[in-house]
Amino acid sequence: ARMMGALSHDPKVAKEYFQKAVDLGDKSAAIAMYYVDEGWYADKTEVIEQIAELAKSGDMQANLFLSQTLTGSDAIPYLTKVAESGDFVSMVNLARYYGDNALYSKTSLKEALNWYNKLIERFPNDATAYREKAWLLYNDLGVRGEVMPAIFSDLNRAIELHPQDSKALMHLAKIYQIDAQHGDAAQALALYQQIIALNNDDVDSTQARLQQAMLLKYGDGNVVKDETAAHALFEEIIEK
Repeated sequence: ARMMGALSHDPKVAKEYFQKAVDLGDKSAAIAMYYVDEGWYADKTEVIEQIAELAKSGDMQANLFLSQTLTGSDAIPYLTKVAESGDFVSMVNLARYYGDNALYSKTSLKEALNWYNKLIERFPNDATAYREKAWLLYNDLGVRGEVMPAIFSDLNRAIELHPQDSKALMHLAKIYQIDAQHGDAAQALALYQQIIALNNDDVDSTQARLQQAMLLKYGDGNVVKDETAAHALFEEIIEK
């Protein structure tokens, strides 16, 4: 029945075949039924409910589908299930979900850190969790002062694992540029230059040029004012 549904060019007939497959015990056919093109405003509630029942039975494909199809808090139970199975992308997405709420909730911060730590334990050679965990902690003023050594350690570990990680380089550069206690404008300038040389992300490259230009235009700490160099950088940004 599932194969007949897949071969049918009539949405109504295809849906009937997929439903028959579900009724005969092929519960995962409900996922295929979701993708039947019934028009932009078709109500998929009944199909979603069938897939949710499948997910509750422990079917990982159904959990993954719902984690990617539903939005906001509705997706979290399913995203959690897939993340708990060790799926890298789901673990990252769950950590980010809690991280987005971390400034307003200590519980969310704890959950985000928990998932980043699980990622580091399970995927110790991937830079993502080190970089994102460090930046999450740096942006929490309530804990920043207590964990600066860990922040530097995680960012440097991310760069060690992936020297071309422009986002990790950008985070480290911003800390050196703006942090009152750990400021080092010359180090920030050098890191921005690394990002520009990598040129693997247009947004990061442009941001690096802009930050370099601002440091040189006004001078800062151990960076001497150089308006000519700053003007050249502004020109590069405009030309891009």
